[in-house]
Amino acid sequence: MQVARAFTAVRPVRSTVAPAPQRVAVVVQAKPTKLADFSGLSNQELLEKTNLLKRELASVKWVQRTQGVTEFKAGQSMPERDPEKVPKAHVNKHLRRQIAQCLTLLRQRQMADGLTDRREARRLEKRAALAQGLLQKSATPK
Repeated sequence: MQVARAFTAVRPVRSTVAPAPQRVAVVVQAKPTKLADFSGLSNQELLEKTNLLKRELASVKWVQRTQGVTEFKAGQSMPERDPEKVPKAHVNKHLRRQIAQCLTLLRQRQMADGLTDRREARRLEKRAALAQGLLQKSATPK
């Protein structure tokens, strides 16, 4: 059997001490996206976006591993960590998902163009990159 409690209009006492400053988030703005968000981009723009997201993911992982230490000063055995610069852990998930969405859209477009073989699609991409000068041919053949 439950007992009904009487309602009391007592307010909690407000603290006169200033609230502690909140953590400042890092500049990374990774938010959940949908595949349709990238559908308006061309294939070249999708490749550029994918490369940008991969670089951003690598930098976020580096900052998380070093825990905000950006520079080592001479004479310091252990540099000070800056927790305000460390991005939240969920940022990795959002960045990885955006990369997967871009690559999925590229693959869907390849399949719509009739390139069902992934190896052949990759060969065509490499040839196009070599022709544009984005890649250099390696000296040692495989």
